[in-house]
Amino acid sequence: MWFSTYYIITCDLIQSKKVQERFKVQQELKNAVNAVNERYSNQLLCPFTLVWGDSFQGALKSLNGFYNILDTFEQLISIDFRCGVGIGEISTEFSTNTLEMDGLAFHRSQEALNTAKKERYYAWISSGNTHFDRMVNTLLTLLYAIKTRWNDHQRDIIQFRREGMTYEKIGKKKGISKQAVAKILKYTQSKAVFFAIETMDDLTDIFIKHFEDDL
Repeated sequence: MWFSTYYIITCDLIQSKKVQERFKVQQELKNAVNAVNERYSNQLLCPFTLVWGDSFQGALKSLNGFYNILDTFEQLISIDFRCGVGIGEISTEFSTNTLEMDGLAFHRSQEALNTAKKERYYAWISSGNTHFDRMVNTLLTLLYAIKTRWNDHQRDIIQFRREGMTYEKIGKKKGISKQAVAKILKYTQSKAVFFAIETMDDLTDIFIKHFEDDL
């Protein structure tokens, strides 16, 4: 199997060494990796695997929808983490295990992760295309700034809404009125968040159609 462009995601738990219940965190991370691999199997070129104990890495078939994968990890892992997405070629033979490959896509993924760590961003993308990177990274940064203001109650409601649940069903599930659901969705700027996510998908579609050949 050989592709001209590879999409590598490398993520690292934040300050995991300071966590007291490391075994519990490790098991949680393993469960999250298994769940994502199963849920998004049709989107993964290589399944996510644990790297260096506190990190995890995988390869996507396409960049489209990558945010949903990161968002799912965020829901399943109680420890904060940062991600670097690298786009480019590989210089080795293809393997379903990312640890057995190397190349520009992996170098960019690590560079993007280093930038995320240095600047304290949630995620960062490095593709080699300055205009694309600037647009998507701006959206990612703004999304993170908004999401850090949410509490768990608000986060649940927003996720239910993303899954297509009505205000009434969300209210029954959370034990509040549909009017209260509407107020929370407005207060948390959920429409702006959903629009930003849709825009990222549109940008990745444009990237795939027009920019990949230049990498």
